[in-house]
Amino acid sequence: MSNEEKEKLHGADIPPELANMLESEAIAMADTEPAAGTLPTSAGEEYESVPPPKAPLSGGVPPADVLPPRPSYTPQPSGTGAAVTSAATGSTAESTAELPPPGPGPSDIKEAEKEKTSGGRLSEERKKELQTRIDRLYNDAVRFLGSRKDLAESAMEQLKEARASLDTSPAEAEYKIFWAAALIKRAQSSRSFSSRLVSFLVFLYQLAWLALFGFGFVETLYFQDFISKHLVGTTTGALSVMVYADFWASIMWGGIGGLIGAMYHLWWHVSKLEDFDKSYTMWYIVQPVMGAILGGLMYLVMAAGFLAMNIVPQEKDVIHALPLVLAAIAGFRQLYVYELLDRLVKSFMPSPEEGTPTPSTPPLGESEGMK
Repeated sequence: MSNEEKEKLHGADIPPELANMLESEAIAMADTEPAAGTLPTSAGEEYESVPPPKAPLSGGVPPADVLPPRPSYTPQPSGTGAAVTSAATGSTAESTAELPPPGPGPSDIKEAEKEKTSGGRLSEERKKELQTRIDRLYNDAVRFLGSRKDLAESAMEQLKEARASLDTSPAEAEYKIFWAAALIKRAQSSRSFSSRLVSFLVFLYQLAWLALFGFGFVETLYFQDFISKHLVGTTTGALSVMVYADFWASIMWGGIGGLIGAMYHLWWHVSKLEDFDKSYTMWYIVQPVMGAILGGLMYLVMAAGFLAMNIVPQEKDVIHALPLVLAAIAGFRQLYVYELLDRLVKSFMPSPEEGTPTPSTPPLGESEGMK
C-alpha cells in the first residue's frame, strides 16, 4: 500500500483500529498478487509476462480497432426495402423484408409453357413425357381391353397414330392419346367391384319385377271373375270381364316388355361391351315401371280406336290379343312410343307463339345408348 493511500485511510472519518486492520489486509493482499501484466502458465511455474490490454476510451467503449466493422443503414423510400451498406466491403444489398416470395412467378410459368411448345412443336421434355404415357396406355389396353378385340384395336390404332404425329401435329397426337385413355378408363371402371355389385343388384331388382308381372298375368287368366267383382263392384257379364282383364294384362305385358329391354341392355353393356356405367342405374330402375304405364296407355289407345270403328272384339278373336302385343312392344321400345306421343300431342295442340314462355323439358334421349 502506498503512503498516499495510508494517509487517506487514516485521514478518513473511521476509528483508528479499523483503519489499522484495513491497512494490514491490504499489505497482505499485495504480497500474494502477481505483478501487473503477468499470468500463471501452470501450477508451480513462474508467471509469464503478457502485454496489457489497451486502455478503453472515454465512456468505457473499446478502441475502434478492437471491434469488428459494423454495417451502416441508409433509409430508403417505403416499398423498396432498406439498403444495407457494409462498412467492411462497401457493398450495398437490398433487404428481403418486402421482396416477392420464392418460387416461380407468372413470368416464369409463361416461360415454362413456351418451352413445352416452340413454334408449334413439342419440347423434348414434353415429347418424352407423351412417349412414356403412350407406352403405359399400350400396356393398359392389353390388360383391360384384351377381351374386346374391337376396342383394343381402336385404342391401339389411336396410340399408333398419336406416336407418329408427335412431331408433325402435337395437338392431334394429344387428342388421340386422351381418346385411347378414355376407352381404357371406361373398361377399367366397368370391371371394378362396385360396378359389378351395382349391376348384380340391378339384375335382382329386375327379377323381382318379372315375378310380380308374371303373377299378375296369371291372376288375370284364372281369376277374371274376381277382378271384375272387385274393380266394377258387380258382375257385368263376359264383355266387362274381358275388357278389364285385357287392360290389366296390357299393363303386365308392358312391364314385361320394359324388363326385357332393361335386361338386354344390362347384358349388352356388362358382358358384351364391358362399358357399364353406374350413373345410369336410374334408367334400369324406371324401365319396368314406365313399360307398365305405356302398356296400359297403348290399350286405351287401341280401345278408343275399336270404339271409333264400332269393333267389339270377341273372346276368341285374334284382334283380342293385339293390345297385349302392342303393349309388350311399347315397353321394350319405349323411345318410339315417346316420339309417337310427342307427334300426336303436337298434331292436336298448336305450337306456342314465339316469345311465349314454356316450361323447360329435357330432350328425348337415345335410350339405346343408355348404360
